[in-house]
Amino acid sequence: MTQREFPDDREPGIWYELSKDALDRQLSFVDAIDAKVGGLFGSGSALVGILAAVYALRPDAVKAGQTAFLVASAILYGVVALASIGTLMKRKWGTGPEVRALERLAEVDGYTDDQIRWTAASTYLDDMERNEGWYRFKVWGLRVAVTFLFFETVSVALGLWSFVPR
Repeated sequence: MTQREFPDDREPGIWYELSKDALDRQLSFVDAIDAKVGGLFGSGSALVGILAAVYALRPDAVKAGQTAFLVASAILYGVVALASIGTLMKRKWGTGPEVRALERLAEVDGYTDDQIRWTAASTYLDDMERNEGWYRFKVWGLRVAVTFLFFETVSVALGLWSFVPR
């Protein structure tokens, strides 16, 4: 549906509610992804910090194997950090119609309430479609961050385990 398309044979109320709910749900998912990615970024930072602190406290025990784990952990953290920062970057999201613009359509252009609902519904759908590319990017960034945090965790655990006397 595009702007200014007013089907005469349908009630706009249900379509308005459905399109508004769909955009609200999409934006809620965006917020949830941001919260998860922020947690992953913080966890990755803490893990590599803990490993570096242990190495700093026991520099005489650090051998080539331990150094390899630290380097691997730092590289994996770098991927987590880049994916997280890219995912968390501020973007302009379509959030639906501007109330003042709808008010002008009603007062100046003489739109009926049904025409205003159709216009708002089409704006919600258009914004949801415009947001889709960045939404998919955020989902991808979350997957990358989770995957590389797993491998970073394994690398940190092995790095710490390598200090255990045998």
